[in-house]
Amino acid sequence: NPTIRVQSIKICVTHLYRVLIASELPPNSGQLKAHCASKDDDLGIHYLDPDQSFLWKFCEDYWRRTLYFCHFWWGQRQISFDAFNSETQGGGRVLNLIGWYAKEDGIYYYDDDSPIPMTKKYDW
Repeated sequence: NPTIRVQSIKICVTHLYRVLIASELPPNSGQLKAHCASKDDDLGIHYLDPDQSFLWKFCEDYWRRTLYFCHFWWGQRQISFDAFNSETQGGGRVLNLIGWYAKEDGIYYYDDDSPIPMTKKYDW
């Protein structure tokens, strides 16, 4: 008997967003510990070596109140921030990818709707 694999397809009434968390920390500088969640969806803790990333996708809720926040730790440094907020990033904007990049000097933001490749948003 042949094995049949069915890939789940996510269909959204609103827009589907993808958020990438990436470590662009220096080699041999330790792991980035990242915990991201929303009110309804805890994505768990991820330990990322330099040049590793974690991606998740979700549908913005119908009332456009979706909020995901992240907490990053790197050695003694840490920071918390909103990784996705419908009020500022959603609401019908067609962003296929939102990226948060941990670098030695801070946290950088990217979205594929911006003319600027990457913007530093936070210092450690």
